[in-house]
Amino acid sequence: MANCPVCLENFNRPTTCIPCGHMFCYECISNWRHTHFNSNVCPQCRCSIKQLQRVYLGDTDNLVLTQSQSSLTSFSSEKFQWFRQQFDNLYFNINRFKEWRQRLNVDDEIFHDDNNDDDDEPSHTFLEDIQHFTERIRVLWRELQISQKCMILFGVFLLSSLIIQDSQSSTGFLHGLILPILDIVVNFFTSLISTILFIFIRPLLCLWNILSELLIAVFEIVYSLFYAIFYAVWTILLIPYAICCAIFNWFTNICYYFVETVIALLRLGIVCILVGMSYLFLVDLNQREEALNILLRKYQTIRSALPTKHQLRSHANNFQNLFVAFVHSLSQKVTEQNQFQPMPTVDN
Repeated sequence: MANCPVCLENFNRPTTCIPCGHMFCYECISNWRHTHFNSNVCPQCRCSIKQLQRVYLGDTDNLVLTQSQSSLTSFSSEKFQWFRQQFDNLYFNINRFKEWRQRLNVDDEIFHDDNNDDDDEPSHTFLEDIQHFTERIRVLWRELQISQKCMILFGVFLLSSLIIQDSQSSTGFLHGLILPILDIVVNFFTSLISTILFIFIRPLLCLWNILSELLIAVFEIVYSLFYAIFYAVWTILLIPYAICCAIFNWFTNICYYFVETVIALLRLGIVCILVGMSYLFLVDLNQREEALNILLRKYQTIRSALPTKHQLRSHANNFQNLFVAFVHSLSQKVTEQNQFQPMPTVDN
């Protein structure tokens, strides 16, 4: 039996490269392809590897080559075909993205690590990692037997159906365990975030309140200062007006006092004239003299009260009232005497 060209030992799970047909151990060729990312070629002839095929050795040491493609065509599962088609499309898109990158000639510093200064190590890109990862999945999938693939698909289908059924049940694993735990975790993180926000925002709010109060205090101080200055200037400007108003009020009061005095004197004169004329009709001279003495005393009392305005008014009113009462009493006496004494007759 031949040895593996890579490990130089007997074949362990022999695998052949297509289309060149060189045989290697499955682990050796897999490690080769995974290690040399940019060398998806045969280790011996440097021919591009399209796919890997398992080789089964019989008792007669004849190489029986089983084509995976023919076995796959015999498998009529639609889900498997869809799964394989998705991987093929992904592989095609990755190759197309790689071609576009090469055409655009993008700078390698965007896709490589800046700290990787070793030129001997191969450079990696994200698209190439995805490409080799999918290629590895394809290889592992092709290495599986049909029964294993069916079991995997059946397990995926069964797991999906169980997950769907559990999500629809109110007492299932999702609603009974996962969602309560997630609710607790969400509440914990919500409380934690709220506490952190409160810790950071509360001092800011206090600072904002302090600044606003300081601004309001400064504004009130400035406003009060300007108002005081304005009020003082306005008061100073109103002093001449106040003086003029005081002089005018004083002059009007003097005029009013003079007019009141004149009117009171006129009233007094008129009353005196009327009283004097009424005395002419009195017969008794003693009563006339008594009335004149009373009138003189009242007149002297009124004259002594004239220096002040209020006193003048009060005394004038009192005098007027007394004088009216006196005239009224005098008229009553005159009427009484006229009733008891006959009227004098004129001799012819």
